[in-house]
Amino acid sequence: MAKLQVCPIPDDPNSYAEAFKLCTRTKNLAAGQRLHSLFAQSQHCGNIYVCNMIVEMYSKCGSLENARKVFESLACPNVFSWNIIVSAYAQHGHMLEAELLFQRMPRRDLVSWVVMVVAYSREGSCKSAKEKFDKMPERDFIAWVALISVYAACGQLHEAVTLFNLMPERNLVAWNAMLQAYSQNSDIAGVKLTFDSMPQRDVVSWTTMAAAYAREGQVDKAAVVFDGMPERNVVSWNAMLAAYSSQEDDPESGDMTQVRELFDAMPEKNLVSWTSLIAAYARYGHVGKARKAFDAMPETCVAAWNALIQAYVRVGEVETAVRVFESMPQQDMVSWNAMIAAHSQHGDMTRAKDLFDRAPRRNLRTWNTMITAYAREGNIREAEALLDKMPEQDVVTRSSMVGMYADAGDLRAARRAFDSMPLRNRVAWNVLVQAYSQAGDVVAAKALFDEMPEKDVVTWNALLAGHAHNGDLDTARELLLQEMPVRDVISWNFVIQAYAQSEQGEEALQLVRAMDMEGFQGDRVTLVSALEACASVRLVSQGRIVLSSFGDAYGSELVTGDTVVSNAVISMYGKSSHLMEARATFDRMPERDVVSWSALIAANAHNGQGAAAVEVFSAMGVEGIIPDQVTMLSVLFSCSHGGLLDKGMRYFMGLASDYGISHSSEHYHCMLDVLGRAGRSKDARELLLTMPFLPGGVAWTTLLANELNSDQRRSPSLP
Repeated sequence: MAKLQVCPIPDDPNSYAEAFKLCTRTKNLAAGQRLHSLFAQSQHCGNIYVCNMIVEMYSKCGSLENARKVFESLACPNVFSWNIIVSAYAQHGHMLEAELLFQRMPRRDLVSWVVMVVAYSREGSCKSAKEKFDKMPERDFIAWVALISVYAACGQLHEAVTLFNLMPERNLVAWNAMLQAYSQNSDIAGVKLTFDSMPQRDVVSWTTMAAAYAREGQVDKAAVVFDGMPERNVVSWNAMLAAYSSQEDDPESGDMTQVRELFDAMPEKNLVSWTSLIAAYARYGHVGKARKAFDAMPETCVAAWNALIQAYVRVGEVETAVRVFESMPQQDMVSWNAMIAAHSQHGDMTRAKDLFDRAPRRNLRTWNTMITAYAREGNIREAEALLDKMPEQDVVTRSSMVGMYADAGDLRAARRAFDSMPLRNRVAWNVLVQAYSQAGDVVAAKALFDEMPEKDVVTWNALLAGHAHNGDLDTARELLLQEMPVRDVISWNFVIQAYAQSEQGEEALQLVRAMDMEGFQGDRVTLVSALEACASVRLVSQGRIVLSSFGDAYGSELVTGDTVVSNAVISMYGKSSHLMEARATFDRMPERDVVSWSALIAANAHNGQGAAAVEVFSAMGVEGIIPDQVTMLSVLFSCSHGGLLDKGMRYFMGLASDYGISHSSEHYHCMLDVLGRAGRSKDARELLLTMPFLPGGVAWTTLLANELNSDQRRSPSLP
C-alpha cells in the first residue's frame, strides 16, 4: 500500500475501485480511510460501484460501523449494496441485524438468499438456514451445499443425505460436501463409500478422505491415502500435520517427532500450517515451544493467537492466557469462547460470566459453554435462566440440560428435558441410560436402551455398569461376554471391579485372564481391581504375578510410583497377613495420601497389631495428614482388638472436635466393641441406647456377643 501514499490516484472510478480492492485484500484499514477521504473530495464520489467497494473494504477490515455509515449515505443503493452490507453483518456474527437488513431489502436476488443460508449455516443455526432455503424462489448449488453442511454440523446426517439425493444435479463441490458430512459425523464407512462412488475427485476429495481417517484415529490409513494422492497442496499437507498432531498416543510423553518432521518437510507453509504446529505443541504441553513457534511466524492470524491461548490454558496458566487474549490485535468468537471456557473449567464462574456478558457477539458454542459450565457446577437456576434467554437451542444445549438434571439426581426433570428434545443425539440417550443405571433403576435403563435407534460402546457400558453396581453380576457378565458387539477396557473394568468389590476374587481374576486372552491391555483400574480380587481370596502369589505382568507392560513406574496402585498393594499384603511386605511397600512410596496411611493402619489392625497401628496413626499426624472416616474406623478397630480402652475412648470422643469427622454408625459399632472387650458392658449398653441412630442388628450383636463373653469369663470353671 505504500504506492497509494506517495503516488497520485488516477481520477477515474475503476482506479479507485481497484485501489479499494487492494486495501481489502491486504486489510489495510488506515490506507483505505485515506483513500476514502480522497474519493469523497473527487468528482466521482457518488459512483455506486466504488461506494460498494468502500462498504466491502470497511467490512473486511473490521470496521463495521464505517461500512454502515457509507451504506446509509448512499442515495440509491442497488441490490449489490444491500448484499454487501447484509453479508458484512452476517460475517461478523450479527445475525439479528443481518436479518433486519435482509427484510428491508426492496429487491432480492439469488445472492441475497444464498448469503443468509450460508450465514445461518456458518452459525450452526439449522432451523433458520432451512427456513431461508425453503423460501428461496430459486436455488443454486451453493445454497444446496450450504444446507447440507449445516445439517452435517448439527449432527443431522440423515437429513444431509436426503438433501444430497434431492439435488437436481451434483457437482464435485456437492460430492465433497457429502464426504465432509460423513466425516464430521464419524461415519468412516460413509466417507469411504462416497469417495469410491465419486465420478471424479480433486485434491479436496483426497484431502477429506485422509482427514476423515485421521479424525477417527486411523493415522496409518490417512498416511496411505496421503501417499497415494495424485497431487497435493498445502491443505493436504496441513491435514496430515493435524492428523499427526492429534494422535491419541499419550500426550504426556511429549513425542512431537512426527509432527515436527512433517512440518519441516512441507514444500510450502501457510498460516494454517504454523497454527497446527502451535496447536500440536499445546496438546503435548510444550507451552514454551508453542510460544517460540508463534514468535517465529512470518505473520500471525487470529487462529494462531487462539492456539497460543489454548497452550497456556492447557497447562493451567490461565492468567497468562488472559494477558495473551487482551494483547490480541483482533479477537473473534473462538477467542472469547476459549477464555470463557478457560475460566469456567477452572471454577471461576464470575469471570466467565463477565466475559460472556462483554462478548461482542455470541454463537451457539458461547451459550453452550456457559450453560454446560453451570450444569457441571450443579447451578441449575443459572443454567435454566440462560436457557430461557438463548435465541436458539441445539442438541448440545438440550443434552447438557439432560445431563445437569441427571447429575442433580432429578431423573424426572432429566426425562422431561429428554422427551422435549425434537432431535436426540447419542450423548443425550447415553446420559439418561447412565442416570437410570446409577440410580439403581436398571429396568428403566433397559427400557430406554431398547428404544435407542443406535447404540455404541458407551451405551452398552452404561447398561453394564447398572447391572454391576446393583449386584446383578451374572447379568453383567453375560452382557460382557455374550451380548456386547464391541467391548473396550472400560467394559471389562466395570465387571472385574464389581466382582472384586463383592469379595468374589476368583471370578474377577478369571475375567482378568479372559480380558488378556482377547487382546485387551488392562489399565490402572484393571490392576487395582485385580489386586483387590487377590486380597479378597488371600492370593498374594497371584497378586505378585499381576504386578509383574503390569510392570512389564507399562514399566515399573506404574507399580512402584503410582499412589493408587501402591495403596491397593498395601491392602492386599495386609489382608493376607504379609505385614512386612505391606510396610516395605509403604516405605517405598514417593508420595502418600490419606488412603496410604489408612491402608497401613488397617493392615496392622487386622493382624492383631493394635499398638503398631496406633503408632502409625500418630506418625500420620506428625506428617500433617488429616484422617478421614475410614482411617478412624481402622484406628478404633485397632484399639478394640488391642485392648486400648483409653486411647479408643479418646479417639472416639475427639472425632468431631479434633478431626472434624461426624460420628457414623460404624464408629459407634467399633466403640461398642472397644467397651465390650474391655469388660465395660454397662457403658457399652448405655452408649447403644444413646446412639443418634436407631440401633440395628450389628449394634445389638456386638453388644450381646461381648456381654456373653464377659459372663463366660466371670463364670467359675467346672470341676
